[in-house]
Amino acid sequence: MKGVLRMALLIAPMLLIAATCVTDTRQRGPAGPWVGEVVNHGSEPMNVVRVEGSIVDATGLVIDTAVPVCPATLLPGERGSFEIFAPDGVTPPLRAEIISAVSGWPGDPQLIGDGLTMHVIDQDPVRRFALVELQNLSASTYQYVTVCGNLRSPSGALLEVGSADIYPAPMKPGETRTLPIFFNTMPAGTLEFFARGAPYCCSGLVTLDPAIVRVNATRVVDTPNGRLLEAVGELDNRTGIDLGGVTLQAALRASPADRSSQTLIGCQGVVAAGERAPVSFSIPLPPAATAHDVDIVGVQAVTNTSAIYRPVVSDIRRTAGEVSATLANPTSSWLATIGICFNLLDHDGRIIGTVDDPQAHHLAPYSTVRVSARVSAFGAVSSVDVTAYATTTTAPILGP
Repeated sequence: MKGVLRMALLIAPMLLIAATCVTDTRQRGPAGPWVGEVVNHGSEPMNVVRVEGSIVDATGLVIDTAVPVCPATLLPGERGSFEIFAPDGVTPPLRAEIISAVSGWPGDPQLIGDGLTMHVIDQDPVRRFALVELQNLSASTYQYVTVCGNLRSPSGALLEVGSADIYPAPMKPGETRTLPIFFNTMPAGTLEFFARGAPYCCSGLVTLDPAIVRVNATRVVDTPNGRLLEAVGELDNRTGIDLGGVTLQAALRASPADRSSQTLIGCQGVVAAGERAPVSFSIPLPPAATAHDVDIVGVQAVTNTSAIYRPVVSDIRRTAGEVSATLANPTSSWLATIGICFNLLDHDGRIIGTVDDPQAHHLAPYSTVRVSARVSAFGAVSSVDVTAYATTTTAPILGP
């Protein structure tokens, strides 16, 4: 007899609100997905609205699920939409059992969209995306803004749902973001979009000028999932403070919807004040892509980082594609490395190859450790460089 598989998608328990309910659900194929609508019939705004239910496969396997509603905050009388995908490993045909009453929190809106305006600047039905421009015309700074969209038939029936988070996450008054919203299918119809975000407060998130990033070299590689454009370069921290959690996103200049993930850069996201950090990212290439120029969509960092230390780096070598160095702890405290960047440089001193080692190496007071990594070059290598960041820690507990 088949058991019940519980998916780890549920968040903290919320109120089940009968006044906000699912009004329609449509299955898009034998294996889903399911799209549907939710309406807030109550007199209060509903926050963090989620639809819960179960997917049942042909063998009787039951998979519990919960998905967010678009938009996640529904004002009285407002309707939202949702989309549910089946997990891997199930046997079609599938059916969904959706709870009509949705979960959420009543009260003042936790996510707001005042002054966030959107319009479509491009769309591609074949590749199933709309490129949306979002502008903050309010006097408030937002963070963690999500844009979600519905595709409706000419008669108004909901066909598809898509969503994306803006990047970088902080969005000041007057700022503009472009982002692609992908759909499962994209038949002819009408697009509508919603944006919700949290008022900016105390997170330490900052947006950096994309001009601080230089892309030094690119190459195209074939993978089982298609072609990738790999890029390597560097970033200068001109803020005057140490940064952590540094990420970037890049896009093809000729096709802005084709983007890298939000990629952690530097040495595990750390870049000390006034220092240069390596940049490495990849962008999936569409089949017809011939131009490989890239633009930096944005750079984001956290300013409220804990104190970082710089182990002394010496005896840097490169042998048979492997870069190694000795790290020394000149302090009376134990140190644990946060990240170690092994960089290859061309004759102009530009970074043309990098590897970021996330392994935590523990250094006893006044001790040394030898570290190494294999690094692939994008061109002729003239020299090598190693950067390491660490934080204070306690002595590691050794096993028996």
